[in-house]
Amino acid sequence: MEEADIIKDLLVDNWNSDNTGTITPVIDLIVNRSNVDVRANDFILIYNTGAGPVSHSGVRTFSHMWSVSIDLRTVLFTRYKLYIAEIKRIIGGKYLSPSNDYHRLYIIRDTDLSDKKRGMYRRVIDVQITQDLEEVTSI
Repeated sequence: MEEADIIKDLLVDNWNSDNTGTITPVIDLIVNRSNVDVRANDFILIYNTGAGPVSHSGVRTFSHMWSVSIDLRTVLFTRYKLYIAEIKRIIGGKYLSPSNDYHRLYIIRDTDLSDKKRGMYRRVIDVQITQDLEEVTSI
């Protein structure tokens, strides 16, 4: 399963519209959307941004890490703030064991890309998902 699919399912399954003014944005993979009209709907688009094995010394290590971006787009500032809080609540609550095949999930970058003059609010939250926690022992 793609890592972006895991993040999408995590957001869809755990989204609480009571925390966002009873509004749920369109949550989808960016590859499924050829045209995004923010004026018609609010969007949370998800896509893979990086992957690879990890090699570093230490007591514990992960064999693989993937970066996934969560791209939030809306035209209302009030919803924008509520969506950010809801995304962070879900990610923070699933720090340990976000799914059966992954061990850790955490935010690594949070970038505000809003154009306030045009009334377009956009934020990209990059999360890292890691797999196969292994104990490293030396002889």
